[in-house]
Amino acid sequence: MPNACRKRYERLIKRKNVDDWDTRRMQRLAKEYMSKHAPITQSALDEALAEDLSE
Repeated sequence: MPNACRKRYERLIKRKNVDDWDTRRMQRLAKEYMSKHAPITQSALDEALAEDLSE
């Protein structure tokens, strides 16, 4: 029984670390994308909605 618990713990830790890395990577990607494309995206939204949303 202790061996099964240890194996499950190791699988959970491995999965957690993979998920954390993916989350950090996706957050960084989103941040970089928005920093480069925010003006374009904002002006496109302004035009589509016919109002200034930058405030």
